[in-house]
Parts: sequence; C-alpha cells; structure tokens
Amino acid sequence: MSATSVAFSSHATVCRGVLECPADGEARRWPLVILAHGIAAEQDFGLAPFVERFRAAGYATLRFDYRGFGASDGEPRYLVAPRRHIEDLHAAIDFARACPEVDAGRIALWGTSFGGGHVLEVAARRQDVRAVIAQVPFLDGLASLRAFPLGFILRGAAAGLRDLAGTLLGWPPYYVPVIAERGLRLLSTPDSFQGYGMLVPPESRWENRVPARIFCTVGLYRPAAAAHRVRAPILLVVAEHDTLVPAAAARRLARRVPNCRLEILACGHFDPYRGEVFERAIAREVAFLRDHMPPGAREG
Repeated sequence: MSATSVAFSSHATVCRGVLECPADGEARRWPLVILAHGIAAEQDFGLAPFVERFRAAGYATLRFDYRGFGASDGEPRYLVAPRRHIEDLHAAIDFARACPEVDAGRIALWGTSFGGGHVLEVAARRQDVRAVIAQVPFLDGLASLRAFPLGFILRGAAAGLRDLAGTLLGWPPYYVPVIAERGLRLLSTPDSFQGYGMLVPPESRWENRVPARIFCTVGLYRPAAAAHRVRAPILLVVAEHDTLVPAAAARRLARRVPNCRLEILACGHFDPYRGEVFERAIAREVAFLRDHMPPGAREG
C-alpha cells in the first residue's frame, strides 16, 4: 500500500492531506473514497480504521484538513464554517480527478457527523460523484438544537454574537472549547467529552477551541434539504441513540429520497469509530460501495 502527502488550493489557500492507494498506482487508476471528518476535527481523528478497510476492499482514499485546521493553511484557525468546508470538498474532488492514481469516473464521498452533512451538500451540486456515505450525519440544525436546553442555546448565541461583533472591530476571534466537562462548549451532550476525546490522537497538536460564531449559524445549516438533488445513491448510517444528531431526521430523509438507503445501528454518536459497532458500520459501507462503485484498478 502507498501513501502520498498531497496539497491543493481552495480559494487561494493550501489544504493538505494524504492520498493512499491499495497498490502501486503508477500504471493504474483506482476508484476513490474522499473522507470528510467531523466538526472541529482533523484528518487523523478516527478516520484511519475506515481508510484501512476501504483500501483493503480495493479503493484509494483521500483525507485532508479543511482550511484553518491541522496541516492546512488558513485563518482564523479552527473556524467551523459549513460554506468553507463545502468549498474545500469541491476543491478536493477537482484535485483528485486530476491525479494519475485516481479513476476520475469512480469517486465516492464519505462523511461523518458534520462531514456527513457536507457530503450531501457537495453531491447535490455535482454530476461526478458516484456514491455518498453519510455516517451519523448532521442533517438538520434546527432539529439538533431542539435537543439542547434553552439556557444553553441562549448562552451559545450570546458568545457567538460577541465573536461576530469582535470581527467587525478587528478583534481576534472569541473562542470556546469544543469539549469540556462543564461550562459552555460546542459539544455538550453527556457522551461528547469522552467520545470525542477518544478520537484525538495522543500526539496531536490540536487545540480544543473554535470561534464562537458557529453558535449563531449552526441552526441554519440543513443539509437534508439538499438531499433530494443528489443523483448518486446515498447510504445513511445512523445511531439510534444519538444525542447530537437525532435519528428522526435521517428517517424523514430516507422516506422522501428514493435513492437513499438507511442503516440504523443500536448505538450512540461516537460508537461507530471503534469496536463491534465499527465492524458493523464498515461492513455496510463497503458493501454499499461494492454495489454502486465496484472496486478494482483500471489500467492507466
């Protein structure tokens, strides 16, 4: 197996990632899975096991950091902004299509959590995506907000307005933690501190913070509204006991989108990244890819 560090431009800013192929790709073109990670995360947060299984099944993979995260350039740092992330995903697809190791006619998108919403938004705007996998996907900001107490929502909105006001005055971003055991933080459900924390590699230089303005915009982000425009087949892998992104939103989407397959796992939001639940999730995802984008390299 081969892994290559890559870089591409998104809106004049360099994004960096890793392209990995099942075998020597000099004279071959592989079907590709582009992976989109979760909210405020980086390319090495829990994605390696999925990469390994996709490659073992005969697929190349590309994972990367959005602008402002990890190895990628961009300011402000750690800005969670769906529009920017979606632009970066479009740039990643355009880059991958030109890679000699990649079969440009066989590209699938895989996204988890917040990235699960992004891949739906991107696929709705393109004709060159063959399949879409959205794992524990963020689908409806308003539906997610309803799961939080009003007091938390108001505190988050106040922090977000403070951050936005500061940008008008030229101040640095006002940051809040992504996870914490108490106080205002981006992910405040009971399982978030431990579940998200387990995804962060011990050697990571990741900073546990995001500009608070995301609190003012996340409720307006509704990727489910774009799903009916996706022409590629969609697989939703949903956690029945998800406290961050309600499973009901995925059920509603699957009922109204004809090309959508729904797989529900009896688990929480952070369980598909490890252990027995991971095995069940990845088995369904690889089978879906084989049905709609069969593996195997083509001669270059």
